[in-house]
Amino acid sequence: MHSGISILLIVGLGGGLTGVIGQARNLAMSLATAGTTATWTADELITETALGGTQYRNNSLSLTVNLAIVGAGGVDVAGTVPTNGFMAIYAISGPGKTTSALGWNATSSKAPETYSGTAMPAGYTASALISVWRIANGQFVPGYQLARRIYIPKVAVLTLTANVASYTALSVSGIIPLNAKTMGGCANVNPSTSASNNYFFVSGSASEIGAQFSGTNNSGVMTPFADIPLITPQTLYYIMVSTGTMTTSYIYATEYEI
Repeated sequence: MHSGISILLIVGLGGGLTGVIGQARNLAMSLATAGTTATWTADELITETALGGTQYRNNSLSLTVNLAIVGAGGVDVAGTVPTNGFMAIYAISGPGKTTSALGWNATSSKAPETYSGTAMPAGYTASALISVWRIANGQFVPGYQLARRIYIPKVAVLTLTANVASYTALSVSGIIPLNAKTMGGCANVNPSTSASNNYFFVSGSASEIGAQFSGTNNSGVMTPFADIPLITPQTLYYIMVSTGTMTTSYIYATEYEI
């Protein structure tokens, strides 16, 4: 053991039978208000030099990322924090090094499971993706992470004033990162006149893969949905209909899993 790290080697197998990269126990992060600093904690976490490579088992972790600094505990390259976008967060480790964290701009590219940039801090050889967090106005947005699921304050991804009766693609790229495998949220249908039926569908595709549905005679009822597969990255499919006269109706995002 050194600096909270144990190296796990199986000759000829690259440590491949000891666990999976990014596998963690009690990985969490909580941020009540927006800020440039956030801290992830975990009881144990596995990093690797590459997929199938040497593994490190890191324990009793408290990993802080400060968007205002460059290097271990900050971002990999100066000037890469987006004004609005996403930052991938990696746990990084190496022989004789205290486990730290590193941010990488994941706004336009899906973050790989190991850090693939060109600015790994000196002495660090292994990494694991632990989060992809939304950035607004150059700061981490409020939220809570447990394992690989990130919960966010309710934010509208669709505002609608007319019926949409067949599945329509909806980009959620402003709120949900490319790494997200599923997302959840809530929706409501608001007619201005009484209606015998208000309903919405949300789905991972136009062919109703993973579809969820809600229908009610009452307008304005907020109904949750969860774990919609994002088969096309950052894309949700929806139907929203009222037999009354549609006024402003919404779909909101509240969570995603990477």
